[in-house]
Amino acid sequence: ITDAAGPGTITYAGDIRSAYESQLGFQVAGRIISRSVEPGDTVRAGQALFRIDGSDYARAADSAAAQTGAAQSAAATQAADLARSRALLKQGFISQAEYDQQKATTDQAQAQLRAARAQGGTASAQLGRTVLTAPRAGVVTKVEGEVGQVVGAGQIVITLADPARPEIAVALPEGGLGAVRSARSFAIRLWSDPTRRYTATLRSIAGAADPVTRTFAAKFAIAAPAGALHIGETAELAVETERTRGGVLVPLT
Repeated sequence: ITDAAGPGTITYAGDIRSAYESQLGFQVAGRIISRSVEPGDTVRAGQALFRIDGSDYARAADSAAAQTGAAQSAAATQAADLARSRALLKQGFISQAEYDQQKATTDQAQAQLRAARAQGGTASAQLGRTVLTAPRAGVVTKVEGEVGQVVGAGQIVITLADPARPEIAVALPEGGLGAVRSARSFAIRLWSDPTRRYTATLRSIAGAADPVTRTFAAKFAIAAPAGALHIGETAELAVETERTRGGVLVPLT
């Protein structure tokens, strides 16, 4: 049996992460032929990250372009024939039924042209998707694709984090949830430089415990200057609580 007075500060170890992480993958399948980034690299928006073999998609785009050209020529020919048929109809050389047939053929040619253009646009878009670019500026935290690897559409090959919104991720034990929720303040101290301290605010606590560790994942937003924190470094979260007094602590057994 011990004194039930609780400490005024509870500390938890955690690691610095980004509040916004994007797991990126190709929208088309293929074999990776180049990778231009490494974990820890800072990238800008629109920068090329990966490239897959686009030869098949290039041939598909060329084929679609040829089909579009053929459909455009056929549509132009049918339009000219329709114009002549209209003149002949006015002069009484052809019947209304013949003109209607010519008009239907022209409409069909125009529909085929629209379909060919749509297929061409899709083929061009597929070719453009063989290059994976950064949707925004950030830091590469994980690379899961290698040159020569065949990846499927949607398969994750890289994780990009936004360093402008840092947070600390900690695992809270079941008995520490109440203290965290009622805490007066939170502070962050870096293991690499214990003299630096930053304030933090509770962002979220998982609604269910991890089935293996029986801890609750919690995230705290950090108020720190730009560039002061590095994604992946270890830090310590200090939870400032009211010091409890009186009473005794009895073992559960």
